[in-house]
Amino acid sequence: MRRGSKAEAGGANAGEDPEHDGTEKGGRGLVIASIVTMVAVALLATFLLWPRTPAHVLVVGDSVTYMSFEDLRAEFDPDTDLEPYARPGYRSTDLLPLATKAIANRVDAGLPLDRAIFLVGYNDVWLDQTEHRDLEKMVAESARFQCAIWLTLPTTPGGKPPATGDFDPELAERWNARLARLVKQHKSLHLVTDWQKAIEGAPASRYLEKDGIHPNSAGQEKLAGIMHNKLQSSCRLAGL
Repeated sequence: MRRGSKAEAGGANAGEDPEHDGTEKGGRGLVIASIVTMVAVALLATFLLWPRTPAHVLVVGDSVTYMSFEDLRAEFDPDTDLEPYARPGYRSTDLLPLATKAIANRVDAGLPLDRAIFLVGYNDVWLDQTEHRDLEKMVAESARFQCAIWLTLPTTPGGKPPATGDFDPELAERWNARLARLVKQHKSLHLVTDWQKAIEGAPASRYLEKDGIHPNSAGQEKLAGIMHNKLQSSCRLAGL
């Protein structure tokens, strides 16, 4: 009986396959390593793509931006320092020294140039005063930021010229084309056409006042949302 038990025990041990057992353990290890890698990649992607709250945003524009600023303020986190230079009636020529001074003040104070939003040109076109190089200078200044967006001008609200009658759509188109060429020269800058498309693709009364230029309450909210969302998406990875 004892000999038989030994034989049976020996037979059981003889039936085990060390190589198969090692392969099985290696397969489990590979699966675990793959899962860990996938989780790590997912966490890294979340970190990189999750929109961070900018510490400071310079906002430059004319009356269109001025009218929309309160809605823009509501879009951003309370911890974000919004620094507005939005002046009714100002051309890019008038806004350039304000923006340049604001940038210089931050640099002199040792503060970073984080984010910026620009929507200028309405009054340049309205007054037919686009034959200058101040747009080029302002774009160059804006490129000093880690990331900035430039919004194009609506040309034909609802497919028609503005009701005011003295805003030339063709001149606005040339302004936009010029802006696009300038922005393209800088990696830190992004051209945003969403506001232009929203105005041109809807009846003028949906987002604009009777003059076909200035935003009504719905337009102010729309513009603020575009400015905030496009800054977040366009500048998601800037400064990492």
